[in-house]
Amino acid sequence: MKPLLVLLLILGSLFSGCRKIVDLIHQHDDLNRIPCKITGTTYVDSLHKNSAVIHYNAGGYPISIDYSNFELFIPNPDVPDTIPISLDYTVEYNYDAQKRLINETSEFVYAQRLLHFAYEGNSKWPVRDSFPGVVGDEYVEDLEYDFLNRITKVTLRAIVTRPEDEFPTEVRKYFYDIRGNRQEDPSNPGYPGEIVYNNKPSLYSLHPAWQLIHKDFSRNSVDYGETYNSKGLPLSIKREPVPYFQFFVGVVPGAEITYECE
Repeated sequence: MKPLLVLLLILGSLFSGCRKIVDLIHQHDDLNRIPCKITGTTYVDSLHKNSAVIHYNAGGYPISIDYSNFELFIPNPDVPDTIPISLDYTVEYNYDAQKRLINETSEFVYAQRLLHFAYEGNSKWPVRDSFPGVVGDEYVEDLEYDFLNRITKVTLRAIVTRPEDEFPTEVRKYFYDIRGNRQEDPSNPGYPGEIVYNNKPSLYSLHPAWQLIHKDFSRNSVDYGETYNSKGLPLSIKREPVPYFQFFVGVVPGAEITYECE
C-alpha cells in the first residue's frame, strides 16, 4: 500500500474517532439533562409586578414567552391623573425544518434584543446572529466554538449605524473549566474574575435553545438561589447582590421561578 494512502487512512481513522467521541459526549449531555422545563418567572415589589410565562411545542422546544410588566408609580399630588403603567407583549421563537432556532420575533419592537441566526449547511449551531438597534442601526455577532460546540468567542460589530455614531468592534472570549462551566477571558471588557459555581444545574442546561440564546453552555449554576426544588433548580433568587449573576429570560434578583418536571 502506498505511504500516502496509509497516512490518509490513519488520519481518517483519527478524525472519525474524535467525531465519535464528540457525538458520545453530546448524547451523554442529552441523556443527563434535568427532566424539567422552566414555565415562568415572577418578580414583585412595592412598585413593580413583572412576569414571564414560557410556552413549549409538543417536542419540548420553547416557542414563545408572554411578558407582563406592571409599574405602580407613587401618586404625584401635582399630577392628579398619574396612573399605573402596564405593558404586555410576546416574544416568539421560530425553528427551521431541522429544528434549529432561526430567530426571535415580536410585534413589540422594543421587547428585547431580538436575534436572527445564520447557519452554514447542515451545521447544528449558527455561525452568527444579528439584531436591530432602536434608531435604525443593526449589529452582527460572529460566533466561534470549541470542539464540543460551545461558544468561546463572540465578535460584535455594527453593520448599519448613523453617520454621527461610532461603534468599535468588541470581542469577548470564553473558556470552560474542568467542570464544564464558562469562564471569561481576562481581556474581556468588565472582566469579573473567576466565576464560582455550585453543584446545581444551570437554567441554560434545561434546553439547547437557552444555551444558544444566552451563549452560555455552563453545566452548573452560580450561588444565587434562595430556595431550590428537588432537582436542584432555584425556586427563588436572592435579592441581595451576588458576585456574579447568570442572566436568564425573566430572571432578576428577587424573582420566583416555576417548572414542569417529569
